[in-house]
Amino acid sequence: MVQTSQSLPVGLGKTSSTKAPSKSSSSFISKQIRRIVTCFSGDDMDEPTANPRSVLFVCLGNICRSPIAEAVFRQVLSERGLLDKWTVDSAATADYHVGEPSDNRAEACLRRHGISSNHIVRQLTLEDFDNFAYVIGMDHENVKNIKKIAPKKSPCRVELLGQYDPKNELLIEDPYYGGEAEFDNVYDQCLRCCRVFLDSAEKELNTKKKH
Repeated sequence: MVQTSQSLPVGLGKTSSTKAPSKSSSSFISKQIRRIVTCFSGDDMDEPTANPRSVLFVCLGNICRSPIAEAVFRQVLSERGLLDKWTVDSAATADYHVGEPSDNRAEACLRRHGISSNHIVRQLTLEDFDNFAYVIGMDHENVKNIKKIAPKKSPCRVELLGQYDPKNELLIEDPYYGGEAEFDNVYDQCLRCCRVFLDSAEKELNTKKKH
């Protein structure tokens, strides 16, 4: 979805439903206190708390690209017998469509490829940087806006999904003003990228286990 401006989360961001595991209030408040101390002391106090097999896909409105990426990645995980090991979700950088379903053209695209989705839009929050090892955007603007609200010393990895594309198509273009062909292009690119991303993440995790 293309817009001229967007509303980024303020403070702790919007509170909305998420498929990621919830944190207790005391734990969440403790993390915020540590971040405040970090800002004043300069010490690196953040430690990885997320499941290393966790990914949040992000685009502007969370109605086209990121819900397609989420659904495709779930399908890839299911095919490889890894679905129960991963935490997967998607979110928006802007609050335009919070609480709404994804674009009906995105849902139709997924159905054409045998994938069902009951996605509800939510916005990126600070807590996501504790809950996910990877936060992955679809284009440079997504990544820039993710980094604007990311805690300064978060161990979460912010990346472009397209960097995993074997065809070297770095950006996943917004299909909002396009038609069926543009949505199918997003699906095809997400499928290529998600397969390579999974290979890369699993290889890295398995290498760490050996050491």
